[in-house]
Amino acid sequence: MASDPEHTRVMRLTDARTRAHAMRAIGLVADDPRGFLEVVLGAADSAAALVAVQQRYGVDELQSVAMVDVQLRRMSVQAREQIVQWVRDADALVAELEVATD
Repeated sequence: MASDPEHTRVMRLTDARTRAHAMRAIGLVADDPRGFLEVVLGAADSAAALVAVQQRYGVDELQSVAMVDVQLRRMSVQAREQIVQWVRDADALVAELEVATD
């Protein structure tokens, strides 16, 4: 059985991977807000919007939910730059934790 510090590292790694995965998808919205809105507004309902987003952007369900949940009013240039930095930070944390768990 893994010790508590090992378990904590594994949980942090899983969380960091999930966060980075979702943030990459949110970055897609930041890069194409108008196209994203066209996809979502063209869908019959929220379930159809998730499927349409998955098809258009090649993302999975977790990512499509993260994308649809984005508040587009916050997609300023500064916010987009912050998203890029969050992805870098999450990727760095993943790399650090992967080394620690090997």
